[in-house]
Amino acid sequence: MNNDKEQPIKTVMCRTNSNMNSPRRQYRDAFRFVRDENNQTLIKDHFITITSNQTNYSKDQLKKDIRLINKNTNKRLLSKYLLISNKRHYKLSKDRIVFFCFFEKSKSKLLTHSHIIIRVPLVLKNKIEEITETIKSYLPPYKNKIKKRYKNKNTNRYYSKVTTTLQETKHSCVLSNRSPSIVRKYSTKNIPNNNNEDKDNFEMF
Repeated sequence: MNNDKEQPIKTVMCRTNSNMNSPRRQYRDAFRFVRDENNQTLIKDHFITITSNQTNYSKDQLKKDIRLINKNTNKRLLSKYLLISNKRHYKLSKDRIVFFCFFEKSKSKLLTHSHIIIRVPLVLKNKIEEITETIKSYLPPYKNKIKKRYKNKNTNRYYSKVTTTLQETKHSCVLSNRSPSIVRKYSTKNIPNNNNEDKDNFEMF
């Protein structure tokens, strides 16, 4: 790992909560005892965090964004390493890259984010930086819509036209290198459940 590229999360909490809910404990145990099989391996010493740069960004929208990122990442890398012959067939491939996503919202800035543990084909086992850079290339940009008035010289009438410009990405992506234990515990940590907002916070893409 090139330390110059490493941008670890500032605070990594890994204490096990005695009141940890059952699904979280099951996820944590599953990642602990998972074995490599069918040419697939779980990357146990890294996790990726995708964070919205917008306050109170919808969790459902972030899920849609990450689903699309996963789709495009699979198409590019599986094709590049000759694991699929047709990009449209990535979903059926036994070699597809899988994102295990745990969604949260930061208390201070109310930024919706997801900690992602990744399962990859063996050929990509030592290519986590390439995977991360590929993910970054598919982060969705802001769409800035501008409405302007124009004058038709022939009729002297005014009309409005909306133009859309793409600006900087609306999400950030950070790769963190930690021990397998911290990767499991941090990603699956218990979080407060306010009005069931975070009750369903796990997705697999």
